[in-house]
Amino acid sequence: QVNDLAVKLANLTMNGRLQGEKILSDNTAFNGNIQVKPFNLRKLADELDIELPEMADNSTLELVQFSSGISGTKNSVNATDMQLTLDQSQLTGQFGVNNFTKPAYTFNLALDQIDADRYLPPPAEEKATSERQPATPATASSEGVSELPLEPLREIQAKGSLNIGKLKVSGISSENIVITIDAKDGLIKLSPLSAELYQGKYQGNVNLDARGDNLKLSVDENVQGVQAGPLLQDLTGNDRISGTANASVKLNGS
Repeated sequence: QVNDLAVKLANLTMNGRLQGEKILSDNTAFNGNIQVKPFNLRKLADELDIELPEMADNSTLELVQFSSGISGTKNSVNATDMQLTLDQSQLTGQFGVNNFTKPAYTFNLALDQIDADRYLPPPAEEKATSERQPATPATASSEGVSELPLEPLREIQAKGSLNIGKLKVSGISSENIVITIDAKDGLIKLSPLSAELYQGKYQGNVNLDARGDNLKLSVDENVQGVQAGPLLQDLTGNDRISGTANASVKLNGS
C-alpha cells in the first residue's frame, strides 16, 4: 500500500494513493486514485525540450488538470470518475483498457465544450476560405477510407460513446453531439451519430467492414431544418443563400 504518493517533474505535480494485492501472482489487482495539479503544458514541454505541434492558437495548453480513480489487473486498467481540464474544456467519464497484447477499449465520456480550431494547425494562406467544405462524421470517414489499410482496422477493438455539449471545428458550430462506436474484428459501427446545428438536426450511421479482402463502407445520413444563411456565414464569411436545408443520403460502396 502506497499512501501520500507524490511525483514532481518541473511544474507538474502528481499525488495519489495505490494499493496492490497478490502482486507476485497472476491474479494481481490494484486500485487507488491519482490527481495531477493544474500545470502549464506548454511551459513543461519547453523545459523538457519537447516540440509541440503547431496550433492556430498559441495560448492553448496553458491549463491542464487531471484526477481519476484507477483499478486494474496484470492485463487491464480502468479509470473511473475521470476529470480532465484542458484550458476551457472539461472531460469527464470512464475509460478502460483490457488485454494489453490486443487492447480492447471501453469508454463513456462527456465533453462540455471545445473549440477544436484553436488546436488545429493554422490554415494555409494560399487556401481560400471559400474552398473549405463542411464535414459530417460520415463524409469525414468516407474521405479517409482509401487511405486506411485493412489490418489496422481489424485490430481496433472499442466500444463506447462520446457526448459533446458544444463543438466548433472548421468554423462550424454544433451542439449536443453524440458519437457511438462499436468496433470488433474489422467491423466498425459508428451508430448512432447525432448533433444539433443551426436550428436543425443531423443523424447518421456509418459502417466500415474490413473483414474481407476489400474494405466496405455504408453511410446513412439525414439533415433536417438547418438554416443555410448562418451556416454559410460561419463557413465562408458570407450568407448569400438563405433558407432551410433538408437532405438525406444512403451510400454503399467498397
